Amino acid sequence: MIIGGGFFLFVGVGGSGGSTCDNELSRLPGPAAVTEKGFQEEDVVLGEVIGYLNQADLDNAFSSFYGEVHAFTHNIDPDVRAVDEEKAKEVCEAVLELEELLASDSQAAMSAAAAKLREELRGAAEVLGFDRPGG
Repeated sequence: MIIGGGFFLFVGVGGSGGSTCDNELSRLPGPAAVTEKGFQEEDVVLGEVIGYLNQADLDNAFSSFYGEVHAFTHNIDPDVRAVDEEKAKEVCEAVLELEELLASDSQAAMSAAAAKLREELRGAAEVLGFDRPGG
């Protein structure tokens, strides 16, 4: 599982222009449509990721994040960037931070980064005119 996470980390960082978010995140195979339902679904799964990380269940945290949710975090970048470039950069930075930490052994930092990403994505949903996930 760590190998898979490392692969996505490499793809994510490589597609973002390095460690900055001046450029869009690279698109990943998975959900391409940016919808309110997509934001709601990723919010639920990120909540699960945070729960797994808080329980030190790294295998389930990785498998939950590195799938459609991870693709969604990358694939919304152009839509958010077109409306609010600063918010897109904040989401991008949160994605890269979580990707980097998932390759480390700091579970508390991973959980905090997942929570930060979740909050940034909630803000991105609002920027795009969708209801804020999570109530």
